[in-house]
Amino acid sequence: MARTEIIRAHHLASISEYRKAEVYQVKVQGEFTTARDSRVCSICAPLDYNVTKKLWPLDEVEAAIPVHPGCRCAALPHVRVED
Repeated sequence: MARTEIIRAHHLASISEYRKAEVYQVKVQGEFTTARDSRVCSICAPLDYNVTKKLWPLDEVEAAIPVHPGCRCAALPHVRVED
């Protein structure tokens, strides 16, 4: 339980920082990533960016992680600089 809450706190802080980047005219979306090891669960494995190539809006990815108790997933920034 404690690990899950630490993951959640880290995730929410990261999303907050990604949102601040838009102040500088940088568009940030989230790449959902797993630990990509042999312990990745069957719930999270199909959500990984390497599988889906899906870029998540920050509002969606913020609510997506943690997926379940003990989840080790994270949202990585995918940055697109606006012209």
